[in-house]
Amino acid sequence: MDRWRWIGINWLVKLQQASSNNHFHLAEVIMVVGGSFYSGLTTYWPRSLYYFSQILATYLVTIIISCLVESLYPTMDSGSALWFTLLLIFLFSGFIREYFVRKNILHITEVKHFLNHSQITSKDNEYDACVRRNLYRNIRITCVGHLALVIISQFSAPILMLQQNKYYRIPHVFQSMGPTFAIVMQFCYIMTVFPLWINKVFGPTILVTAIMLGLEKEYGIVSRGLGNFVDRKKSDVRGNNKMFWRLLDQQLRFQIDQHLLLTKNVMKLQLVISNLYFAIHYCAVLLIGVSIYLFLLEDSLAGRLIIVLAIVSFSFECYWWCNIAESFQIMNTSLEQHILDLMILVPYHVDYHSDYIQLRTTLMIFKINIRNSARFSCGGIFQLSKESFVQIVQRSYTLFAFLVNIGFSNSNY
Repeated sequence: MDRWRWIGINWLVKLQQASSNNHFHLAEVIMVVGGSFYSGLTTYWPRSLYYFSQILATYLVTIIISCLVESLYPTMDSGSALWFTLLLIFLFSGFIREYFVRKNILHITEVKHFLNHSQITSKDNEYDACVRRNLYRNIRITCVGHLALVIISQFSAPILMLQQNKYYRIPHVFQSMGPTFAIVMQFCYIMTVFPLWINKVFGPTILVTAIMLGLEKEYGIVSRGLGNFVDRKKSDVRGNNKMFWRLLDQQLRFQIDQHLLLTKNVMKLQLVISNLYFAIHYCAVLLIGVSIYLFLLEDSLAGRLIIVLAIVSFSFECYWWCNIAESFQIMNTSLEQHILDLMILVPYHVDYHSDYIQLRTTLMIFKINIRNSARFSCGGIFQLSKESFVQIVQRSYTLFAFLVNIGFSNSNY
C-alpha cells in the first residue's frame, strides 16, 4: 500500500513539475491518450501508448465498417446505415485532425516554446503575471471539462452494452464465434471507443486553441504596453528638442519589435489553423445535422444522451474556434486606437520636420500591419468569426431538413 502511495505521489510531483515548465502539458497528455504521437513527447510510455492506440483504432474502424456493410446487405436498415456512416465521418475527422497537427508539429512546438518563455512584456510585471495566470488556469479548466465529457460518455457505455443497443454492437460474424468471444469483443469495443476517439478528435482542438488563446493574451499585453507608452507621452509632449524625438523613436521601436515578434509566431499557426478548421467546420455540419435526425430515431436514454453530448460538443467546439479568432480583431482594434492617439498626441515642430514625418510614416505602416495581422481563415474560403459560426447552424439545419424530407424508413425500429 505504501509503495503504491509513493508511486502516486511521485507521479503527481512529476506532473506538477512538467506543468510548471510547459503550460500546455495537460493538452499534450490528452493528445497522447488519443493516440497522437509527435516529437514533443518521445519518452517510453507515450510511444507505447501510441502504438497501442493505433492497433485499437484499426480494430474500431474494422468493427464500424463491418457493421455498416451488414446494415446495407442483405436487407437495408437505413437508420443503422446512417448511424455507422456518421461514426465513420467522426473517425475520419479524428484522423485528419491528427494528420494536420503532426504535419505542422515543428511550428506548433516553436510557438509553445515562445509562450512558455514569456518573451512579451508591457513593463507592468504584475499585470503580465496576472494575465498569464488566468490563461493557464483557463487551459486547465478546459482540459478538466474535456475529461468530464469523456467520463460521462464512458459511464453511458456499460448501459448501452447491457441494453444491447444495435448502434453499439459488434458485427454478426463475430457473434457467430461464440458468446464468450462476442462478449469480450463487444466489451473491448464499447469501453475503448469513447476514451480513444473523443481524445483523438478533440485533442488537437484543445491544444491549438490553447496556443491561440495564449497568443491572444500576448496581444493584450502588447496593447497594454502600447497604451501605457501613449499615456506616459501625454505628460511629455515637448517636440522642441532632439532628445524627445530620440527617446520616442527608441521606445516606439521597442513596441514595434514586440508586435513583430508576436505576429511572426501567429503566422506560424495560420496555415495549420486554416486547414484544421476547414476539416472541423465541414465535418461538424455533417455530424450535427445527422445527429439531430438520429436523436429523433433513438429510443434509449443513454443513446440520446450520447447524441446530445455530440451535438453540444461539436457546436461548442466551432463556436470556441470562431470566438478566439474574433478576439484577435478586437485586440487589433485596440492597438490601432493607441497608434491613432499617439499620432494625434505628438506635436509638430518646424525644426524637427523630418523626425515628425518619419514618425507618422512609421506609425501609418505599423497601423496597416496591425490591421492585416492575426486573421484566420477556413481553408482560405472565409474568415473565422461568430458570423461564420451561424453558417454551421444554417447548414446543419438544412441537412436535417433534407433527411426529414427524404423520410428514411422507420419501419425497422
